[in-house]
Amino acid sequence: MTNSLDPVPSPVPVSQTGKWTWKHTGGLLGITSFSVWMAIRGPFGVYTSWLVVMASMLLFTLIAGQGIKGMWRGAFIDERNRISLSRFQMLAWTIVILSGLATLIVARVGANPADAMQVKVDSNLWFLMGISATSLVGAPMIKSNKAASTLEKSQADVLLAAQGAELEKLKIQGQMVSHKSVHEASWSDLFTGEEVANFTFLDLGKIQMFFFTVLLVLAYGISFGAMLAASTSATTLPDALPSVSQGMVALLGISHGGYLINKAVPVPTAGS
Repeated sequence: MTNSLDPVPSPVPVSQTGKWTWKHTGGLLGITSFSVWMAIRGPFGVYTSWLVVMASMLLFTLIAGQGIKGMWRGAFIDERNRISLSRFQMLAWTIVILSGLATLIVARVGANPADAMQVKVDSNLWFLMGISATSLVGAPMIKSNKAASTLEKSQADVLLAAQGAELEKLKIQGQMVSHKSVHEASWSDLFTGEEVANFTFLDLGKIQMFFFTVLLVLAYGISFGAMLAASTSATTLPDALPSVSQGMVALLGISHGGYLINKAVPVPTAGS
């Protein structure tokens, strides 16, 4: 028998989750059906098809994020209710490269179905994706270690209040700060610190990785687009994705390495 004085378990706040409806399911099915129709009928040129596939993949991701988190930017939000730079750059690379590979394979089916899947992928491109995946996995591990560290709540409150942070909207775990509500997630999270000592300050490591990621994704996308635009017929379609220079891989590796090292080093607090 339940005692009426016993505390009632708090339900999961509505603000923390989305509400998946038939509209989300219908939207994803519609995008998938359209993609299959486009692959079968080939209504567009190869270059236009690639742009449409990229847009479809992005829309698919946004709809899924909206259904799960209740907002269109949901796919970019991590477990701390912050928009994650690692998620952003991994999604960017995935959409550009996977859409290009899918478009090229489908287009090659019309020329030579037997060899349509024989699309060469430069080994440096795999290294590039591996570097991005390392940050996606490594960053949460570093944050988890910092969240397990000890920091007096009174000291944390003083430091955050001095930065003008709204304490009632924040959750403090060790040295890490997260939002209580998913609706507090902001695109500014891509550029600001994550610890008590630098929560409202610009994080130069994040800014550097953001610039490098955007630069390299755009450069690769433009290169691939130019390659497709130069294909005048099915017989002139390329049999490989654009190669990635070792310099590009090194540039991204340095950026991600600096990002992870900067994240691993604790930010000094007052009196430390």
